[in-house]
Amino acid sequence: MKYGNYMLLSRRVKSSGSNREIEHKNSMSRAETLQQKRRNDMTVQKRALWVLAVVAVFALVSCATVGKDIDRTHLPDIRTGVQDKNQIRDWFGEPNGKMLFSANTKGCVERWSYLYGHASYGGLKTKSTTLVIDFDERGKVCDHAYSETK
Repeated sequence: MKYGNYMLLSRRVKSSGSNREIEHKNSMSRAETLQQKRRNDMTVQKRALWVLAVVAVFALVSCATVGKDIDRTHLPDIRTGVQDKNQIRDWFGEPNGKMLFSANTKGCVERWSYLYGHASYGGLKTKSTTLVIDFDERGKVCDHAYSETK
């Protein structure tokens, strides 16, 4: 019965010591408790600031990439009516997207899209490239476009 023993000890202290000494000890323990609580609160605040700082640093140096960088070596070699789908696939790989549509004024019926995007420094520095190649019913290039933004 620790609680019972504690009660007995506290009664003995009360009876043996003056009331002022007991009140002084109680106020000291309250002050120490408040100081400890403040120290704990500051520790929590410091940890929160550190976590926030780390997250901010990662956000600034983080990067994101979408797609595969487009090899520009064969861009000047693309000719309307000359290359077919196999040649384009050999040069640039599989496209990110394929779309079929009814024939347009140039007779194109299928579009392959190659897309690449990269952002770094939390999006402050970006680069994107797009290559679009349209094919006719025979599978030959009938139109193409390339764009790059930095």
